[in-house]
Amino acid sequence: MSQSSNPVFLSYVHEDRPAADRIADALEDCGFEVWIDHRRLLPGTRWKDRIREAVRDGSALIACFSAASIGRVRTYANEELILAAEEVRLRPRSAPWLFPVRLDPTPLPDFSLGGGERLSDLQDVRLWEGFDEGIDLLVRALTVR
Repeated sequence: MSQSSNPVFLSYVHEDRPAADRIADALEDCGFEVWIDHRRLLPGTRWKDRIREAVRDGSALIACFSAASIGRVRTYANEELILAAEEVRLRPRSAPWLFPVRLDPTPLPDFSLGGGERLSDLQDVRLWEGFDEGIDLLVRALTVR
């Protein structure tokens, strides 16, 4: 049974796919439906359109960050973060929707969410400090919204 009628969108860079899959599996084990590109996009799909729809319609967005993601000069995960920032501005401040997840000790990127807010203004989840504890925090956050 899904925790929400719409899936949670999971954003990551290709190098972090094993960690993203582990997060998706853990959330699915807790009853959440997760939208992750390689499990949802079928051949021939206009993938950019489908990702935009999935971000917009998602019940939440989990954005994964690591040395690999910060080190990339070009990645579609940056576009997903821009789309997420637009959604954050459209949603009530009292209803968390964007959840930054750090896969390693690399600091979050200096990224504007608009309205004077930065990505670093959102409490992050530090999975490298304990995966199970981090998933528990995510599940609590996704459930109490």
